[in-house]
Amino acid sequence: MKQKLALLAALAAMSAGMLAAQGRGAGPAGQRTPPTAEQMEQMRLDRMTRMLNLTDAQKEQAKAFFATASQQSATLREPMQAAETALREAVKANNVATIDTSAAELGRLMGQMRAIHAKASAQLYSILTLEQRERWDNFGGGGMMGPGMGGMGTGMPGMGPGTMRRGPRQ
Repeated sequence: MKQKLALLAALAAMSAGMLAAQGRGAGPAGQRTPPTAEQMEQMRLDRMTRMLNLTDAQKEQAKAFFATASQQSATLREPMQAAETALREAVKANNVATIDTSAAELGRLMGQMRAIHAKASAQLYSILTLEQRERWDNFGGGGMMGPGMGGMGTGMPGMGPGTMRRGPRQ
């Protein structure tokens, strides 16, 4: 009986530890705190390093390319939020003219953001070896987030909306 109680107590302690670990970073109602921009950049860089087998020099260059892109796109976040808010309010008010102008502004800003990230991807692609370029192409051409992350396309030949896929080509 004592052994069963000890086993039960050990299982309960392990379960509590697992639950506590899952709750780390949790916000209201148990939601996880989203990663910061810096954490997302590091995760992207780590993923690219693994998938493309980047050298240390390439990794440093990639880090610089995407850090610059992140800084450039940061200036667009506030206007994008404003356009999103205006669009939501226009929908609630059934204001068709404002819906059109807000949606057009949002599209323009998203296009700028997409171009910034596509240029960073192009910079990275230009420093890859032929073998790394094959890997890049096999994992969907990079997308906005780097190889394997999909997105709406890269601005690279043969890639665009509807052509993105996950994983190697079949």
